[in-house]
Amino acid sequence: MSARISFQGYGLGSYSFFNQGVPIENAMAFQAPDTPGVGFHDLLTVFLSGSGGIESVINGTGAAVNSSFGGPSDVVSYPSPSCNGARVTWSMFGAVLDRSASPMSLPE
Repeated sequence: MSARISFQGYGLGSYSFFNQGVPIENAMAFQAPDTPGVGFHDLLTVFLSGSGGIESVINGTGAAVNSSFGGPSDVVSYPSPSCNGARVTWSMFGAVLDRSASPMSLPE
């Protein structure tokens, strides 16, 4: 018997409020397996106050939030959709193509 894991998360947020004088750094606000059937939509992180911060939104994707950039740091969809193998990250600032992946071609 095989176990099936599936999950879709919508509208999740994580807030950084570390006010005890110790610079706490979290690697990510959310962590999830890269497994078919597991996806996240409309995630964000925000730095509220204190020291430290959150280095990414989910699994190393998304901008860090800290005292220099309070956010929000948004990830619209994770894992990111792909175009012919190239990963595309969508945010409130538009799409960013990961050029280390294979070239992509868009339909005309």
